Amino acid sequence: MIRASPEDDPEGFKRLRNAYERALEHIRWNVRYAEMDAAADDDQDADGDDYNYDYVDDFTKPTPPREHVRRAAPESTAEPDPELDQHDALKQRLAEALAGGKSPREVQAVFQAIAASPAMERLDVHAETEMWIANFVRRYNGGGALIDHAFAHFKWDGQNRIGDLGAAMVGFRESLAHQGEANAFIARVRDRRHEFHDAYKETTRAMQERNWLSRVLSFPRLYLVRRFLDFVDDKVPYAYDQLDYAATDWWRKRIQFWLRPLAIFAWVVWAVVVIGVIVLFGVLGEDTNSASDTARNPAFEARAACVDGFRRTDSSACDAYLALAPESLLMRQYAGLSALREARYDDANAHFTEILRLSPNDPEAQYGLGLALINNGMSGDVARGSELVRGAVEFDPAIGGYFSSKGVTSQVLLEPAPRMQPIPPTSPAHDTQPSNVAVQGQHVFDEAYAYFGISEPFDAGRVLVECLARTTGRFSDCHIVEETVRNQGQGEVALRVIAAATLTPASLNGEPVDSVPIRVPVVFRLAPE
Repeated sequence: MIRASPEDDPEGFKRLRNAYERALEHIRWNVRYAEMDAAADDDQDADGDDYNYDYVDDFTKPTPPREHVRRAAPESTAEPDPELDQHDALKQRLAEALAGGKSPREVQAVFQAIAASPAMERLDVHAETEMWIANFVRRYNGGGALIDHAFAHFKWDGQNRIGDLGAAMVGFRESLAHQGEANAFIARVRDRRHEFHDAYKETTRAMQERNWLSRVLSFPRLYLVRRFLDFVDDKVPYAYDQLDYAATDWWRKRIQFWLRPLAIFAWVVWAVVVIGVIVLFGVLGEDTNSASDTARNPAFEARAACVDGFRRTDSSACDAYLALAPESLLMRQYAGLSALREARYDDANAHFTEILRLSPNDPEAQYGLGLALINNGMSGDVARGSELVRGAVEFDPAIGGYFSSKGVTSQVLLEPAPRMQPIPPTSPAHDTQPSNVAVQGQHVFDEAYAYFGISEPFDAGRVLVECLARTTGRFSDCHIVEETVRNQGQGEVALRVIAAATLTPASLNGEPVDSVPIRVPVVFRLAPE
């Protein structure tokens, strides 16, 4: 083995290594069972059995008897062997070091001396010493540092042939590790602060020490003991050696008897509660949600108060609402109509002017501002007011009836105004139009409805909005160009939605262009359920 090299002849070295291991295994077998064979032979001689039977391949044919030959006693004239005597002395030193609790350094030094002794080159001595070291490791629960050095020297990896000593030592080492984990766990649960401390006390107390009252009073710890035993089963099964077997068995029977019906009962109760809550929310959910949303958002109450106050000729409610949502065009129209009814023409002028800033083509705002200017009495205002009234009447001949239905009467008789051609907005030079207008989900509309206090979403309608497309990807300077359903509040919601929308700006030769006019339709429809 020392002179052979695996690089020169791999196959030959493999056969040589296999023969070496077979010889070593044979010696281990002889060392382990030699005394047993000798004892068996002595028993056979004592019984006076004159026959010995050999093992044959064909068990159907009996082996003929042969004369029994006694073993010759070993002669006491053996020559002295200094190497073997030195080796035995080192073994004796190791035994004394382990029994005397010497330091790991001393134990390691003696073991290294044994491993380096010349007698270890003999196969029989090597096998006998390996078996002797293994027994000492088992006797002293690992022998401190001895187990690590023995594993490294004898290569107890547990991957050799079946029956090899290494496999048994690997199993022993694993059992030591598991026992160490169990000891550490038991040391922790003995602390009163540990969550399993009470369960540990219950499973280590002998059943003979417990009377019937003690057993009844321990019932509240049923779930705790179950969790403790489940943890021991799953994580530290070696900890059972430190628990009382009778107490553990009694608790397991009790857990099996009580917890299953209790668990079924708890599951039924939980299912009934969940179903009841679902039914309750299904019946009252819609009304509760709408009422709670209204209670949480003051704009709902303020908008309803404005509408109710307008009907009762009380303008203060609309002023309070506009303080919350100044962009509301419909409620500002109500405030302007209230100002006209109360002859507060300057206030009406301010309200309708603000509406026209956001919706220049709104005929109601034009008509209301015209009435405010005409009734103001100033010559310049009368001329401009008459022009606004004529434009509104041309757009909607029935607009006077709308104002009359709101309590604002007018005796103005006007001729139709000449049609004015709109002035097209100036646009910066660009070769690519703004595109990819996007609204980030239905929640944008919901937030707009909540801001203006509109409780019911619009189910139909279309608002055309004109804005400037900015290089920031947003809109600015928006106003209403056309509103198919007027006087419902759709225009103000559309402006709020467009303010939150995004777009890709126009460009010229690949460079973004700012402030390009764009018209965007906002269509209202109910979302599919």
